[in-house]
Amino acid sequence: MVGIKSRHLKRFLPPAVHYPVFRSPLLTGLILIITLMTPGLLTTGCIYPLRDLLEARSEAINEILSHKAVYVARSHTGDELGSRSKPFRSIDPALELASELISRGSAKKLEIRAAAGTYRPDSTIRLTPGTSLRGGYSYPLWDQDPTAYETRISGIHDPVIDFAAECGRDTAVRDLVIEASARNELCAVECTGAGPVLRGITIDLRPVWNTSIGLLLSSDTALIDSNRIFAGSVTDNSWAIACIASRAEVRNNVLAAESGSGTAILLHATQNSDLEVLNNTFYLNSSGDTALFVSSSTLRFENNILAGAVNCRGIYESTAGSPSFSSLRNNEFNQTGSPLLRAADSSEKTSIAELESYIDDPPDAEASGNDAGTNPGFINPYADDFHISINPLSGLDLSAEFRYDADEILRTAPWSIGAYEYDP
Repeated sequence: MVGIKSRHLKRFLPPAVHYPVFRSPLLTGLILIITLMTPGLLTTGCIYPLRDLLEARSEAINEILSHKAVYVARSHTGDELGSRSKPFRSIDPALELASELISRGSAKKLEIRAAAGTYRPDSTIRLTPGTSLRGGYSYPLWDQDPTAYETRISGIHDPVIDFAAECGRDTAVRDLVIEASARNELCAVECTGAGPVLRGITIDLRPVWNTSIGLLLSSDTALIDSNRIFAGSVTDNSWAIACIASRAEVRNNVLAAESGSGTAILLHATQNSDLEVLNNTFYLNSSGDTALFVSSSTLRFENNILAGAVNCRGIYESTAGSPSFSSLRNNEFNQTGSPLLRAADSSEKTSIAELESYIDDPPDAEASGNDAGTNPGFINPYADDFHISINPLSGLDLSAEFRYDADEILRTAPWSIGAYEYDP
C-alpha cells in the first residue's frame, strides 16, 4: 500500500472492512495477505475482488510516477487513487502519497495538481522537499488555466500552508487562491529553510480581523514571483510579507492593503534580511499604512510603484537597526501628502532630491531615476485590478534576471515599472 496510513486505507478497501477493528495496520495487513492468497475471494458489499482493487492501485501508482503528478479534483465521484481518471477529492491524501513516494525513492519530484474548486484541508498543508502544489486545472481534461479554473484553499489553520526546513527551489506552490477563513490571528503561508518558490498565488487576508501575515519568510533564496497578497487591516495590524533573517527575490508582486482602523505593512524586512525587491506594485489604502518597513536589513529596491492614500508612508526605517540600500532606482512614489521615507533618525524625506541624497550616503549605495507624484492610473484598484493605464516612469531593463511580468507577458524595452507591463 506504499506506506499509506491506515486511516486512508479505507479508500482502497471494500465497505465491509471499514469498521474500527480493521483500522489497525497489523489487522489490515493480515486481511490483505489472506485475500491475496485466496484468488477470487469476494468481500461482502464489494463488486470486485480485493485483488482487482490492489491491481488498480498499482496501475494508478505507475501512472502517477509516469506523469510525475498526483491528481486532485473536488468534483470527482468514485474510486480515489490519485490518477488522472481517479483523482483524490481532497489534498490531504495526495500530499501523503506524494511525500511517501519521494521518501521511498520512487520519485525525486512530484506535483500535486488540484482542479478547480474550493478545498478545506483537515490541517496545515505541509510541503516536503520535492513536493509541489499547483492549481488552475480543469477536470477531467486537466487543462491548466488558473484564470478559467480557480483552485481555492480555504483555511483556518495557522499557517494554512508551510514548508519543511529542507525545501528548496524544487518545491513550489503555484496558481492558487489562499483564502483566510478565520477571524483570529493567522499566517497564510510560512517559508523556512532553503527557500521554495511561490508563483501566481493570491493570498486574501481581508476576512481576518485580528493580527495576520500573508507570507512569513525565514528562508534562504526563496523566490516570490507574480503573486497578489491583500493585507487585512480591519481592526489590527497586518503584514502582506514579513521577512525575518531571510534572503529572497521578491518580484512582480501586487501587495495591497485593505482599508480599516488597523495598520498594514506591505513588506517588512528585519533581522539581517537581504532582499531583492524588483517590479512590485505597493498599494496603500489607509492613513498610517506603510509600503516598506526595514530594520537591520539590506535591500535592492528597483522598478517599484508605491501608491496610495493620504498620510501613508513609502519607506519607514526602524530606529532599532541600521538598514541599508544597495540600490534605490527607478521607483515611483505616489502617496499624496506623505513622506517618501521616514529615516532611522526620525527625519522625513519629502522630495526625490532629499531621498536620493540620503540613500547615497554611504557612497557605495546607488540612488537614481526615482520619481514622485505621477499617478500610475491603475485600471480599477477597488476591483483588485492594478494594471496601469499609463507608464509613469521607464524602468531599468532587468531582462538578464527575468523577462516576464505577473501576467507572464514578455517585458519589452522600455521596461514598465510595477508588477504589470504597460499595454498601450
